[in-house]
Amino acid sequence: MEKDIINIVESTSLPRVLKEIILSRQDLINKKLYEKSNERKLLKWFLRNGKNIYKNLLDRDCYNRELVSWLSDYSSEEDFPKTSRIVLAIWDSKLIHRKLWKNNKNSILYKFWLLSIWNDLEFDLPPFFKFFNLRKSLIEKTLIYIFLIIFSKILNIFLLITKFYKYENYFKVQFNAINALIYRDLSLRIYKNKLGIIGVLLPELGIIFILYILFKFFRNSDSNTFLIFIGIGFTYFNIFRAVIINSSRALIQNENLFFYKEVKPIDTIISFSIVEGFLNFLVLFIIFLLSFIFQQYFQMSNYFLLFAGFFLIFLLSCSFGIILMILSKFFTFLPSITPWLVRILFFTSAVLYPFSILPQNVREYLYLNPILQSIELSRKAFDNNYLVTNEISFILLFKISLLVLILSLTLYALTEKHLIIK
Repeated sequence: MEKDIINIVESTSLPRVLKEIILSRQDLINKKLYEKSNERKLLKWFLRNGKNIYKNLLDRDCYNRELVSWLSDYSSEEDFPKTSRIVLAIWDSKLIHRKLWKNNKNSILYKFWLLSIWNDLEFDLPPFFKFFNLRKSLIEKTLIYIFLIIFSKILNIFLLITKFYKYENYFKVQFNAINALIYRDLSLRIYKNKLGIIGVLLPELGIIFILYILFKFFRNSDSNTFLIFIGIGFTYFNIFRAVIINSSRALIQNENLFFYKEVKPIDTIISFSIVEGFLNFLVLFIIFLLSFIFQQYFQMSNYFLLFAGFFLIFLLSCSFGIILMILSKFFTFLPSITPWLVRILFFTSAVLYPFSILPQNVREYLYLNPILQSIELSRKAFDNNYLVTNEISFILLFKISLLVLILSLTLYALTEKHLIIK
Protein backbone atom coordinates (compact mmCIF):
# COMPACT_ATOMS: atom_id res chain seq x y z
CA MET A 1 0.00 0.00 0.00
CA GLU A 2 1.38 3.40 -0.97
CA LYS A 3 2.63 5.48 1.91
CA ASP A 4 0.88 8.63 0.69
CA ILE A 5 -2.53 6.86 0.90
CA ILE A 6 -1.82 5.94 4.51
CA ASN A 7 -0.84 9.53 5.28
CA ILE A 8 -4.00 10.87 3.60
CA VAL A 9 -6.28 8.52 5.58
CA GLU A 10 -4.45 9.26 8.84
CA SER A 11 -4.83 13.00 8.28
CA THR A 12 -8.63 12.82 8.05
CA SER A 13 -10.98 13.53 10.97
CA LEU A 14 -12.43 10.03 10.81
CA PRO A 15 -12.56 7.95 14.01
CA ARG A 16 -9.57 5.69 14.58
CA VAL A 17 -11.63 2.51 14.01
CA LEU A 18 -12.87 3.75 10.61
CA LYS A 19 -9.32 4.65 9.54
CA GLU A 20 -8.15 1.14 10.41
CA ILE A 21 -11.06 -0.43 8.53
CA ILE A 22 -10.45 1.64 5.41
CA LEU A 23 -6.69 0.91 5.40
CA SER A 24 -7.42 -2.81 5.75
CA ARG A 25 -9.80 -2.92 2.76
CA GLN A 26 -8.62 -2.26 -0.78
CA ASP A 27 -12.21 -1.97 -2.05
CA LEU A 28 -12.87 1.06 0.23
CA ILE A 29 -9.58 2.65 -0.80
CA ASN A 30 -10.42 2.19 -4.49
CA LYS A 31 -13.76 3.94 -3.93
CA LYS A 32 -11.90 6.72 -2.02
CA LEU A 33 -14.37 6.55 0.86
CA TYR A 34 -11.80 8.27 3.07
CA GLU A 35 -12.29 11.52 1.18
CA LYS A 36 -14.52 14.18 2.68
CA SER A 37 -16.60 14.38 -0.50
CA ASN A 38 -17.48 10.68 -0.11
CA GLU A 39 -18.45 10.82 3.55
CA ARG A 40 -22.08 10.16 2.69
CA LYS A 41 -21.19 6.97 0.79
CA LEU A 42 -19.00 5.86 3.69
CA LEU A 43 -21.87 6.37 6.16
CA LYS A 44 -24.26 4.38 4.01
CA TRP A 45 -21.75 1.57 3.50
CA PHE A 46 -20.97 1.32 7.20
CA LEU A 47 -24.61 1.32 8.33
CA ARG A 48 -25.78 -1.27 5.80
CA ASN A 49 -22.67 -3.46 5.54
CA GLY A 50 -19.76 -2.44 7.73
CA LYS A 51 -21.49 -2.71 11.11
CA ASN A 52 -22.54 -6.27 10.30
CA ILE A 53 -18.95 -7.24 9.53
CA TYR A 54 -17.42 -5.38 12.50
CA LYS A 55 -20.09 -6.22 15.03
CA ASN A 56 -18.50 -4.80 18.17
CA LEU A 57 -18.39 -1.25 16.86
CA LEU A 58 -22.05 -0.25 16.77
CA ASP A 59 -24.33 -2.86 18.31
CA ARG A 60 -27.13 -2.15 20.76
CA ASP A 61 -25.19 -3.33 23.80
CA CYS A 62 -21.61 -2.94 22.57
CA TYR A 63 -20.33 0.12 20.75
CA ASN A 64 -17.28 2.34 20.20
CA ARG A 65 -17.77 5.67 21.99
CA GLU A 66 -15.55 7.62 19.57
CA LEU A 67 -17.54 6.28 16.63
CA VAL A 68 -20.89 7.12 18.27
CA SER A 69 -19.66 10.64 19.04
CA TRP A 70 -18.55 11.12 15.42
CA LEU A 71 -21.89 9.85 14.10
CA SER A 72 -23.70 12.24 16.43
CA ASP A 73 -21.91 15.28 15.01
CA TYR A 74 -23.12 17.23 11.98
CA SER A 75 -22.32 15.89 8.55
CA SER A 76 -19.76 17.67 6.38
CA GLU A 77 -22.15 17.47 3.41
CA GLU A 78 -22.78 21.02 2.18
CA ASP A 79 -26.28 20.15 0.97
CA PHE A 80 -27.29 18.91 4.43
CA PRO A 81 -26.11 21.42 7.03
CA LYS A 82 -26.90 20.70 10.70
CA THR A 83 -27.88 17.11 9.94
CA SER A 84 -26.22 14.50 12.15
CA ARG A 85 -24.29 11.82 10.37
CA ILE A 86 -26.38 9.02 11.89
CA VAL A 87 -29.62 10.71 10.76
CA LEU A 88 -28.26 11.19 7.24
CA ALA A 89 -27.08 7.58 7.13
CA ILE A 90 -30.49 6.22 8.19
CA TRP A 91 -32.28 8.56 5.79
CA ASP A 92 -30.06 7.48 2.88
CA SER A 93 -30.44 3.79 3.74
CA LYS A 94 -34.23 3.74 3.98
CA LEU A 95 -36.31 4.48 0.88
CA ILE A 96 -39.48 4.85 2.93
CA HIS A 97 -37.83 7.60 5.02
CA ARG A 98 -36.87 9.52 1.91
CA LYS A 99 -40.44 9.27 0.61
CA LEU A 100 -42.00 10.24 3.93
CA TRP A 101 -39.82 13.17 4.88
CA LYS A 102 -38.20 14.25 1.60
CA ASN A 103 -36.12 17.28 2.60
CA ASN A 104 -37.28 17.39 6.21
CA LYS A 105 -34.75 14.96 7.63
CA ASN A 106 -33.35 17.65 9.96
CA SER A 107 -36.71 18.58 11.47
CA ILE A 108 -37.48 17.85 15.11
CA LEU A 109 -40.56 15.91 13.97
CA TYR A 110 -38.37 13.50 12.03
CA LYS A 111 -36.27 12.92 15.16
CA PHE A 112 -39.46 12.27 17.13
CA TRP A 113 -40.50 9.76 14.50
CA LEU A 114 -37.06 8.13 14.57
CA LEU A 115 -37.41 7.79 18.34
CA SER A 116 -40.76 6.03 17.96
CA ILE A 117 -39.35 3.41 15.56
CA TRP A 118 -35.76 3.29 16.87
CA ASN A 119 -36.03 -0.19 18.38
CA ASP A 120 -37.69 -1.50 15.22
CA LEU A 121 -34.95 -0.31 12.85
CA GLU A 122 -33.13 -3.20 11.19
CA PHE A 123 -29.73 -1.74 12.09
CA ASP A 124 -29.85 -2.70 15.81
CA LEU A 125 -28.23 0.56 16.90
CA PRO A 126 -27.27 1.73 20.41
CA PRO A 127 -30.01 3.58 22.36
CA PHE A 128 -31.41 6.76 20.81
CA PHE A 129 -30.05 9.10 23.49
CA LYS A 130 -26.50 7.81 23.03
CA PHE A 131 -26.57 9.79 19.77
CA PHE A 132 -28.80 12.68 20.85
CA ASN A 133 -27.66 13.63 24.32
CA LEU A 134 -29.92 16.38 25.71
CA ARG A 135 -27.43 17.32 28.45
CA LYS A 136 -30.20 17.70 31.00
CA SER A 137 -30.49 16.59 34.60
CA LEU A 138 -31.60 13.01 35.19
CA ILE A 139 -35.14 14.00 36.16
CA GLU A 140 -35.53 16.37 33.20
CA LYS A 141 -34.15 13.77 30.81
CA THR A 142 -36.53 11.12 32.17
CA LEU A 143 -39.55 13.42 31.81
CA ILE A 144 -38.53 14.51 28.32
CA TYR A 145 -37.91 10.88 27.35
CA ILE A 146 -41.39 9.82 28.48
CA PHE A 147 -42.95 12.76 26.66
CA LEU A 148 -41.03 12.05 23.47
CA ILE A 149 -41.98 8.37 23.54
CA ILE A 150 -45.69 9.13 23.85
CA PHE A 151 -45.63 12.07 21.44
CA SER A 152 -43.63 10.15 18.85
CA LYS A 153 -45.98 7.17 19.03
CA ILE A 154 -48.97 9.47 18.47
CA LEU A 155 -47.13 11.20 15.62
CA ASN A 156 -46.19 7.86 14.11
CA ILE A 157 -49.79 6.65 14.13
CA PHE A 158 -51.00 9.99 12.75
CA LEU A 159 -48.53 9.86 9.86
CA LEU A 160 -49.39 6.28 9.01
CA ILE A 161 -53.14 6.92 9.06
CA THR A 162 -53.26 10.30 7.32
CA LYS A 163 -50.50 9.98 4.72
CA PHE A 164 -49.83 6.34 4.05
CA TYR A 165 -53.00 4.32 3.89
CA LYS A 166 -51.06 1.28 2.68
CA TYR A 167 -49.93 0.80 6.30
CA GLU A 168 -53.51 0.21 7.38
CA ASN A 169 -52.77 -3.51 7.10
CA TYR A 170 -50.54 -3.22 10.19
CA PHE A 171 -53.44 -1.98 12.28
CA LYS A 172 -55.74 -4.59 10.80
CA VAL A 173 -53.29 -7.34 11.75
CA GLN A 174 -53.07 -6.12 15.36
CA PHE A 175 -56.82 -5.64 15.56
CA ASN A 176 -57.41 -9.14 14.21
CA ALA A 177 -54.83 -10.59 16.62
CA ILE A 178 -56.61 -9.02 19.61
CA ASN A 179 -59.99 -10.19 18.27
CA ALA A 180 -58.67 -13.73 17.94
CA LEU A 181 -57.30 -13.67 21.50
CA ILE A 182 -60.61 -12.33 22.83
CA TYR A 183 -62.45 -15.14 21.06
CA ARG A 184 -59.98 -17.68 22.45
CA ASP A 185 -60.25 -16.43 26.06
CA LEU A 186 -64.02 -16.11 25.96
CA SER A 187 -64.70 -19.43 24.23
CA LEU A 188 -62.37 -21.36 26.54
CA ARG A 189 -64.15 -20.04 29.61
CA ILE A 190 -67.64 -20.58 28.22
CA TYR A 191 -67.24 -23.97 26.52
CA LYS A 192 -65.29 -25.49 29.41
CA ASN A 193 -68.26 -24.78 31.66
CA LYS A 194 -71.23 -27.13 31.35
CA LEU A 195 -73.67 -24.25 31.93
CA GLY A 196 -72.00 -22.00 29.35
CA ILE A 197 -71.87 -18.29 30.08
CA ILE A 198 -74.36 -18.71 32.94
CA GLY A 199 -71.90 -21.03 34.64
CA VAL A 200 -69.15 -18.42 34.20
CA LEU A 201 -71.24 -15.68 35.81
CA LEU A 202 -72.86 -17.77 38.58
CA PRO A 203 -69.86 -18.02 40.97
CA GLU A 204 -69.41 -14.26 41.11
CA LEU A 205 -73.13 -13.63 41.37
CA GLY A 206 -73.32 -16.24 44.14
CA ILE A 207 -70.57 -14.57 46.17
CA ILE A 208 -72.25 -11.17 45.81
CA PHE A 209 -75.61 -12.50 46.97
CA ILE A 210 -74.06 -14.36 49.92
CA LEU A 211 -72.34 -11.16 51.01
CA TYR A 212 -75.58 -9.25 50.50
CA ILE A 213 -77.56 -11.71 52.68
CA LEU A 214 -74.93 -11.70 55.43
CA PHE A 215 -74.78 -7.92 55.61
CA LYS A 216 -78.52 -7.60 55.19
CA PHE A 217 -79.46 -9.76 58.16
CA PHE A 218 -76.54 -9.25 60.51
CA ARG A 219 -76.41 -5.49 60.04
CA ASN A 220 -80.13 -4.97 59.44
CA SER A 221 -79.55 -2.79 56.38
CA ASP A 222 -82.80 -1.53 54.82
CA SER A 223 -81.17 0.43 52.01
CA ASN A 224 -82.60 -0.22 48.54
CA THR A 225 -79.16 0.29 47.03
CA PHE A 226 -77.23 -2.10 49.28
CA LEU A 227 -77.15 -4.91 46.69
CA ILE A 228 -75.78 -2.48 44.12
CA PHE A 229 -73.32 -1.15 46.73
CA ILE A 230 -71.87 -4.65 47.16
CA GLY A 231 -72.10 -5.42 43.41
CA ILE A 232 -70.12 -2.35 42.31
CA GLY A 233 -67.36 -2.93 44.85
CA PHE A 234 -66.99 -6.62 44.10
CA THR A 235 -67.16 -6.46 40.27
CA TYR A 236 -64.77 -3.53 40.00
CA PHE A 237 -62.22 -5.19 42.23
CA ASN A 238 -62.71 -8.53 40.47
CA ILE A 239 -61.74 -6.96 37.11
CA PHE A 240 -58.55 -5.61 38.64
CA ARG A 241 -57.77 -8.84 40.53
CA ALA A 242 -58.25 -11.14 37.53
CA VAL A 243 -56.22 -8.98 35.13
CA ILE A 244 -53.35 -8.48 37.58
CA ILE A 245 -53.01 -12.18 38.48
CA ASN A 246 -53.26 -13.23 34.83
CA SER A 247 -50.73 -10.57 33.75
CA SER A 248 -48.11 -11.81 36.21
CA ARG A 249 -48.12 -15.16 34.33
CA ALA A 250 -48.96 -13.87 30.83
CA LEU A 251 -45.50 -14.32 29.30
CA ILE A 252 -45.25 -17.95 30.42
CA GLN A 253 -48.87 -18.90 29.68
CA ASN A 254 -48.81 -17.41 26.18
CA GLU A 255 -45.23 -18.38 25.32
CA ASN A 256 -46.26 -20.47 22.31
CA LEU A 257 -48.33 -17.62 20.83
CA PHE A 258 -45.30 -15.37 20.52
CA PHE A 259 -43.84 -17.56 17.80
CA TYR A 260 -46.39 -15.81 15.57
CA LYS A 261 -45.02 -12.34 14.86
CA GLU A 262 -48.56 -10.93 14.63
CA VAL A 263 -49.15 -11.56 18.36
CA LYS A 264 -47.50 -9.09 20.73
CA PRO A 265 -47.26 -9.49 24.53
CA ILE A 266 -49.44 -6.42 25.03
CA ASP A 267 -52.20 -8.02 22.93
CA THR A 268 -52.66 -10.76 25.51
CA ILE A 269 -53.18 -8.22 28.31
CA ILE A 270 -55.62 -6.12 26.27
CA SER A 271 -57.68 -9.12 25.18
CA PHE A 272 -57.90 -10.61 28.68
CA SER A 273 -58.84 -7.21 30.14
CA ILE A 274 -61.63 -6.83 27.58
CA VAL A 275 -62.99 -10.30 28.38
CA GLU A 276 -62.91 -9.65 32.14
CA GLY A 277 -64.49 -6.23 31.67
CA PHE A 278 -67.26 -7.72 29.52
CA LEU A 279 -68.07 -10.57 31.94
CA ASN A 280 -68.09 -8.29 34.99
CA PHE A 281 -70.21 -5.77 33.13
CA LEU A 282 -72.75 -8.56 32.57
CA VAL A 283 -72.66 -9.39 36.31
CA LEU A 284 -73.23 -5.74 37.19
CA PHE A 285 -76.07 -5.46 34.67
CA ILE A 286 -77.79 -8.54 36.16
CA ILE A 287 -77.49 -7.03 39.64
CA PHE A 288 -79.00 -3.76 38.43
CA LEU A 289 -81.81 -5.71 36.76
CA LEU A 290 -82.55 -7.85 39.83
CA SER A 291 -82.50 -4.79 42.04
CA PHE A 292 -85.14 -3.22 39.82
CA ILE A 293 -87.29 -6.38 39.67
CA PHE A 294 -87.28 -7.37 43.35
CA GLN A 295 -86.71 -4.06 45.09
CA GLN A 296 -88.58 -1.90 42.59
CA TYR A 297 -85.68 0.53 42.70
CA PHE A 298 -83.50 1.90 39.94
CA GLN A 299 -82.39 5.50 40.11
CA MET A 300 -79.26 6.76 38.41
CA SER A 301 -78.01 10.17 39.53
CA ASN A 302 -75.04 10.45 37.15
CA TYR A 303 -74.73 8.18 34.10
CA PHE A 304 -71.45 9.73 32.95
CA LEU A 305 -69.75 9.18 36.31
CA LEU A 306 -70.84 5.53 36.44
CA PHE A 307 -69.56 4.70 32.96
CA ALA A 308 -66.40 6.78 33.50
CA GLY A 309 -65.72 4.90 36.74
CA PHE A 310 -66.15 1.53 35.02
CA PHE A 311 -63.98 2.54 32.06
CA LEU A 312 -61.20 3.88 34.29
CA ILE A 313 -61.06 0.72 36.42
CA PHE A 314 -60.78 -1.23 33.16
CA LEU A 315 -58.01 1.12 31.94
CA LEU A 316 -56.19 0.91 35.28
CA SER A 317 -56.38 -2.88 35.28
CA CYS A 318 -54.97 -3.06 31.76
CA SER A 319 -52.19 -0.54 32.52
CA PHE A 320 -51.14 -2.15 35.79
CA GLY A 321 -51.32 -5.52 34.02
CA ILE A 322 -48.82 -4.36 31.38
CA ILE A 323 -46.46 -3.05 34.08
CA LEU A 324 -46.70 -6.28 36.09
CA MET A 325 -46.12 -8.37 32.96
CA ILE A 326 -42.90 -6.44 32.31
CA LEU A 327 -41.73 -6.66 35.93
CA SER A 328 -42.45 -10.40 36.08
CA LYS A 329 -40.00 -10.89 33.20
CA PHE A 330 -37.16 -9.49 35.31
CA PHE A 331 -38.38 -10.49 38.79
CA THR A 332 -39.49 -14.10 38.51
CA PHE A 333 -40.82 -14.27 42.09
CA LEU A 334 -43.62 -11.78 41.37
CA PRO A 335 -46.25 -14.31 40.14
CA SER A 336 -46.05 -16.15 43.48
CA ILE A 337 -46.56 -13.05 45.65
CA THR A 338 -49.10 -11.26 43.44
CA PRO A 339 -52.15 -13.05 44.95
CA TRP A 340 -51.06 -11.98 48.44
CA LEU A 341 -50.65 -8.37 47.33
CA VAL A 342 -54.12 -8.51 45.77
CA ARG A 343 -55.61 -9.74 49.06
CA ILE A 344 -54.14 -6.73 50.86
CA LEU A 345 -55.63 -4.45 48.21
CA PHE A 346 -59.04 -6.09 48.71
CA PHE A 347 -59.20 -4.88 52.31
CA THR A 348 -57.90 -1.39 51.49
CA SER A 349 -60.15 -0.65 48.49
CA ALA A 350 -63.53 -0.17 50.24
CA VAL A 351 -64.99 -3.20 48.45
CA LEU A 352 -67.31 -4.16 51.32
CA TYR A 353 -67.53 -0.93 53.28
CA PRO A 354 -67.98 2.80 52.59
CA PHE A 355 -64.76 4.79 52.67
CA SER A 356 -66.42 7.45 54.83
CA ILE A 357 -66.56 5.17 57.92
CA LEU A 358 -62.76 5.08 58.20
CA PRO A 359 -60.99 7.50 60.56
CA GLN A 360 -59.47 10.60 59.02
CA ASN A 361 -55.89 9.55 59.77
CA VAL A 362 -56.47 6.27 57.88
CA ARG A 363 -58.19 7.94 54.91
CA GLU A 364 -55.17 10.19 54.42
CA TYR A 365 -53.11 7.15 53.39
CA LEU A 366 -55.70 5.15 51.46
CA TYR A 367 -57.35 7.78 49.27
CA LEU A 368 -54.63 7.55 46.58
CA ASN A 369 -55.76 3.99 45.83
CA PRO A 370 -57.35 4.36 42.34
CA ILE A 371 -59.49 1.22 42.80
CA LEU A 372 -61.06 2.78 45.88
CA GLN A 373 -61.61 6.07 44.04
CA SER A 374 -63.33 4.31 41.14
CA ILE A 375 -65.60 2.25 43.40
CA GLU A 376 -66.65 5.21 45.53
CA LEU A 377 -67.35 7.46 42.54
CA SER A 378 -69.48 4.77 40.85
CA ARG A 379 -71.50 4.26 44.05
CA LYS A 380 -72.07 8.00 44.22
CA ALA A 381 -73.12 8.01 40.56
CA PHE A 382 -75.82 5.45 41.28
CA ASP A 383 -77.07 6.90 44.58
CA ASN A 384 -76.85 10.65 45.05
CA ASN A 385 -77.43 10.19 48.79
CA TYR A 386 -74.30 8.06 49.14
CA LEU A 387 -71.78 9.87 51.33
CA VAL A 388 -68.35 10.46 49.82
CA THR A 389 -65.54 12.29 51.57
CA ASN A 390 -63.51 15.21 50.25
CA GLU A 391 -60.67 12.85 49.33
CA ILE A 392 -62.77 11.24 46.58
CA SER A 393 -62.25 13.07 43.29
CA PHE A 394 -62.85 12.20 39.64
CA ILE A 395 -60.01 14.54 38.58
CA LEU A 396 -57.60 12.69 40.88
CA LEU A 397 -58.73 9.31 39.52
CA PHE A 398 -58.34 10.55 35.93
CA LYS A 399 -54.82 11.89 36.61
CA ILE A 400 -53.70 8.65 38.25
CA SER A 401 -55.19 6.58 35.40
CA LEU A 402 -53.46 8.74 32.76
CA LEU A 403 -50.14 8.61 34.59
CA VAL A 404 -50.25 4.81 34.96
CA LEU A 405 -51.25 4.43 31.29
CA ILE A 406 -48.33 6.59 30.10
CA LEU A 407 -45.92 4.73 32.38
CA SER A 408 -47.11 1.32 31.17
CA LEU A 409 -46.88 2.22 27.47
CA THR A 410 -43.45 3.79 27.95
CA LEU A 411 -42.09 0.74 29.76
CA TYR A 412 -43.58 -1.53 27.12
CA ALA A 413 -42.06 0.49 24.26
CA LEU A 414 -38.65 0.19 25.90
CA THR A 415 -38.82 -3.52 26.73
CA GLU A 416 -41.03 -5.14 24.08
CA LYS A 417 -38.17 -6.99 22.34
CA HIS A 418 -36.97 -8.44 25.67
CA LEU A 419 -40.40 -9.77 26.63
CA ILE A 420 -40.85 -12.35 23.90
CA ILE A 421 -39.47 -15.72 24.94
CA LYS A 422 -38.13 -17.60 21.95
